[in-house]
Amino acid sequence: MAHYNKIVLEGIVHEDPTDYNGVVKFTLINESGYGEKKRTNWFKVVCFQKTAEFVIKYVKNRSYVLIDGPVNIKEHEGKYYTEVIANSVKFIGSMKKDDSPKKDDGGYDY
Repeated sequence: MAHYNKIVLEGIVHEDPTDYNGVVKFTLINESGYGEKKRTNWFKVVCFQKTAEFVIKYVKNRSYVLIDGPVNIKEHEGKYYTEVIANSVKFIGSMKKDDSPKKDDGGYDY
């Protein structure tokens, strides 16, 4: 039986994406819950090929994006973190200075 591993996330890019010889990485943050149970989730995102080219060209710190791809749980020095290999990244908009999302007309997609 084949297993299905895919996640779709909407969130804010924490810092400008970094290009490591064609492999682009960035951190995506989003929130879940509400009230006292509200929490911030951090995801490491990795992009390759055309998706990496798109991200480096259009996505910057505080960009509002939608991503999808498989999830990997990685371990480094005894700590675990969630990594998403982005199959696609859609630019939705950017954050204004007052921290509210500014939607773009339809966005850009790769």
